[in-house]
Amino acid sequence: MRCAAAAVAYSRRENRLMEEYGMWMLEWTDTVFGVTLREEYGFGHKRLQRFFDESRGGLTEMVADYTPERVYEDNGKGRRKGDERARLTDGIETTQTVLDRELRAIGFTDWELVALVPEDRFDAAKIYRDKKLRTAAHSARLAWYTVNGKRALKIYVASTLLYLRDEYKLGAGRLEKLYNIIAPKIRGYLESFLVADLAEDRRMKKQLNELHAVLELHGIEMVEMPDEDSVMIRAGASDKPVTAAAVGGIADFDEIMQDVHKQNMRRILR
Repeated sequence: MRCAAAAVAYSRRENRLMEEYGMWMLEWTDTVFGVTLREEYGFGHKRLQRFFDESRGGLTEMVADYTPERVYEDNGKGRRKGDERARLTDGIETTQTVLDRELRAIGFTDWELVALVPEDRFDAAKIYRDKKLRTAAHSARLAWYTVNGKRALKIYVASTLLYLRDEYKLGAGRLEKLYNIIAPKIRGYLESFLVADLAEDRRMKKQLNELHAVLELHGIEMVEMPDEDSVMIRAGASDKPVTAAAVGGIADFDEIMQDVHKQNMRRILR
């Protein structure tokens, strides 16, 4: 009974950790997009609200459209019908292939979004006062990014760029201008995230608050709502929200972001 209870507690802690990692990355990405769209393209709270509502919802619909009714897997013991996760994974992989092809077709140079990939700056040879904890935290974050975060971020950014092309008629040149602004900021966040240092986390939180402040200077406030996985845009001069984003359905996609293989986590936490 004690072992079973410990396993349940471990699973809950792991799920919370993965959810936090996903929310941190999405909040940073959304805020960077919001600030850039405001400063470079003059988006106000109405267009930003529409952007957050429709870009996330569109991605969810796209993944659903490309998710097959059934898939079959061969794990070495014979061909068998795949479960729900296998179906969703297939849908996400197909969606990514379609997004890659569309970006490439419009002449987008970095259609594989290589500029988003961070450098792992964690120094395993360095002597830390809390080296065991730091190493475990780094390994957990790296495992999450490698298995889930990298793919989730790529499909999220690619779909957002194509949404801006479709809705606001941004061609490859203007999309690349936008991408060249946001990509270093997102990559920089991920590099700091992988360092797994509390001081670095605080520094990135400070930077995030500064980005929020840029929007607030223009009368715009972003409010992350983790339970609903949505973003609310409020006019800063008013206590009344302009509107609340209702982006249902992305929870299915988030499952891919939030799942780190159990064997990796068990190895890390030993």
